[in-house]
Amino acid sequence: MFSKIIQYKNRYRLSYRLLLYVVLCSSLWTLLATGFQLYFDFQKDINAIHSNIQFIKDSYLEAITQSVYRFDEEQSTILLQGALKTIGVEYLEITDSSKKYKLSVGNSNASKDLVRIISMEVQDPLERTVSVGTLTIIASFDEVYQQLLEKAVFILFSNIFKTFFASIFILVIIQLMVSRHLSKMANYTEDINIDENDQYLVLNRRTSLSQRDELDQLVDAINDMQARLRDDITTRKQLESQLTQSAKIASLGSWDCDLLTNKEIWSEEFYHILGFDPEETNPTHETFLTSIFPEDLEFVKNEIKKSLDIPQYSREMEFRIVRKTDEIRFVRSQVEIQRDQQNQPIRMIGIIQDITDRKLVEEEVIQYEHIVSSSTDMIALLDKQFVYLAANEAYRNAVQLSSQELIGKTPADIFGEEFFEAVIKPNVLRCLTGEKVSYHAWIIFPADEKKYVEISYYPYLGLKKEIKGFVVNLRDITEQNQLETQLRHSQKMDAIGTLAGGIAHEFNNILSIILGYSSLLLRKLPENHAEKHYINNIHEAGKRGAGLTKQILTFSRMDDQILSLQHIAPLLKETIKMMRATIPVNIDIQQEIDINCSPILADSSQLHQVLVNLCTNAFHAMEKHGGVLKICLQEGNDPKFVSVLKAESYLKLTVSDTGCGIPVDAQEKIFDPFFTTKAVGEGTGLGLSVVHSIVEKHHGIITVESAVRNLQQPGGTIFYIYFPVARGDVKEEHVNEIVLPRGKGSILVVDDEEILANLHKEVLQDQGYTVTACNHELEALKLFQQNPDQFDLVFTDYTMPYLTGDLFSLQLLELRPDIPIILATGYSSKISEERAKSLGIQAFLMKPVEAETLVQTVQRLLEK
Repeated sequence: MFSKIIQYKNRYRLSYRLLLYVVLCSSLWTLLATGFQLYFDFQKDINAIHSNIQFIKDSYLEAITQSVYRFDEEQSTILLQGALKTIGVEYLEITDSSKKYKLSVGNSNASKDLVRIISMEVQDPLERTVSVGTLTIIASFDEVYQQLLEKAVFILFSNIFKTFFASIFILVIIQLMVSRHLSKMANYTEDINIDENDQYLVLNRRTSLSQRDELDQLVDAINDMQARLRDDITTRKQLESQLTQSAKIASLGSWDCDLLTNKEIWSEEFYHILGFDPEETNPTHETFLTSIFPEDLEFVKNEIKKSLDIPQYSREMEFRIVRKTDEIRFVRSQVEIQRDQQNQPIRMIGIIQDITDRKLVEEEVIQYEHIVSSSTDMIALLDKQFVYLAANEAYRNAVQLSSQELIGKTPADIFGEEFFEAVIKPNVLRCLTGEKVSYHAWIIFPADEKKYVEISYYPYLGLKKEIKGFVVNLRDITEQNQLETQLRHSQKMDAIGTLAGGIAHEFNNILSIILGYSSLLLRKLPENHAEKHYINNIHEAGKRGAGLTKQILTFSRMDDQILSLQHIAPLLKETIKMMRATIPVNIDIQQEIDINCSPILADSSQLHQVLVNLCTNAFHAMEKHGGVLKICLQEGNDPKFVSVLKAESYLKLTVSDTGCGIPVDAQEKIFDPFFTTKAVGEGTGLGLSVVHSIVEKHHGIITVESAVRNLQQPGGTIFYIYFPVARGDVKEEHVNEIVLPRGKGSILVVDDEEILANLHKEVLQDQGYTVTACNHELEALKLFQQNPDQFDLVFTDYTMPYLTGDLFSLQLLELRPDIPIILATGYSSKISEERAKSLGIQAFLMKPVEAETLVQTVQRLLEK
């Protein structure tokens, strides 16, 4: 049943569409007309309600006003009830001028669609206008809306019935006059068989020849088309037979198009090339165009148009087609145009041939040539006798030879016989056995340009898969190698910096205690005390430890170095004297130090560390067998070093030993952080890294020469360090006893190290200050909040558990902006003097803070 309904609808879908359009049009018009009518009726009713309210004002207002003025409530109620009968009015209310008296009638809960408040005024006996109150009128549109709804429903249903009966009438008329005949035509054309059916289409209509209409003309056209199809099929069969024979002889696909009738015939090979099924495909020019690759379609259309427009124009075309399987094929085609006596085209004949295999080979060759020629890699082809056969542009530019100059030469002619025999030949011989070979090497090219290159060799195979030579690919990775080296160095330096910060903080606290208490003892003990020189040595050792801590921070880029002009010969002699006590007697220490050498800009504690590290490494290299450790210092002016150091002359410091030596493959890594040739647990790998960093920061150069000890040679290592000479007068340091100034004032000392807090308290109390020491910053903050004016100055550490020194200082400055604050830190990775001052902190000290520095800074701030 359902299928019959679907079939019925499909057969008469034209009548249904016409009916749908009529219904939609009539419905739209009805809705518009109804809308306008309802709108005008609504406006009319609203205007009537407005008129009724005006009527109450004109007819009732004066009487109501007089009754209210006379306090006649009964009369006022009667008048209000009379006004309430007016259409649309739902509620009236009288309110006297004092708003104490109120009288109302009607439904106060009605919709307040229209509210009118009217003032009630009368003339008193003295002819004065007196306000007796207001009359409030509330009107509702509910009745208007109800009437509109009833009208809309009535109009809607009446139009539905009218439209329904009109639609049934139209449907029947269309069905009888048009649809059933069109359906018969469609069924006839679907069932037509040119070869078997000789019947023609006839409609059962009561019409005469004089009353023929469009349906009759359509029937005649269908019958005429059927007759012409029979003739065309006969002709096509004859042509197909001819084309099939031609295709078999020429192995080509062909097609023939009658331009007058637009009928086209394809050969079997043509179907096969395009990938169409002859049983399912209609051979038309449009079908052929759909098979052409989109990017080639415009080209093919233009060529066909030229063939049609230009007599004697004939050209072979090569383009791509897309088969049904989405396979892309390359074809070659040629078109020939036949013309009539007026030179107008009447027939188009064409052939097509699949050239995909040939085209792919050609394109593959072109692609390989383009890739090789445009590659930035240096690529060359050589035969088994190491003779160049070809090379790309990058390779020719690198060796500075043209293609003609390069072909026939060998790598030995370009890179030298020694490099060829040692590096190139052994690897190529491996490649000629069928192995792919890759390695890295430094190569000096003809322009004296040294590059770090990735070298790859690939066997070159002939048609019979025999090895006929090899392909060499050189890739310049110099910059990549440098970046990788820099990255590794940067990562190691970052790790050291993090470690150095933690060490410096803890170590500076310890040194602060040592220096502070030793300084207190030195000032308190009498000058002739027997043990005072012991304490003085402790104090000096603490200073040297502070210098080493500063050096660690400098190395890890967490602190800035301060260089001063000084002679280094006395420093070297003093260091050698100290090292003699720690180095075994089987190691002979020799020195050749020119005490007349010019001064340099240097940090004495850092240079002391350079010599100690180098001597320690030399000692470990000679520990088993003994040997000679030699330290030399002399001034020179070799132009090679003068130009690099950018100085008139330089100091050359040499530290040599006769130890085990450093392997060649390790010499490039000895300055890397954490790299060591010692056994696990015997070295940290930081000594030479520290030396290299210090030398660089002194604008110097460090080089190394080493030979590994074996049976044929003794071995040993020599470090050469070059420092640029600086001109100027060296300031002599005079050690005078510092007299600490005394002062007065209340000072708050904050440090999470209780010993340090008490040390600073004692130092300041000795100079006359009143000191409160806290080793917990939150406790100190609470104490300050209780009475911010009780302290004249605050001295605080930076690194504390709950609040860092800068945040702690900001809390204090919010309570008292003028409080002087001294901030001390063991390292400055997160805080600097500039940042401290920008926060309002007046002084910034680096740990360890000596007593003299602390007292002088306190006095300077309090004197302000």
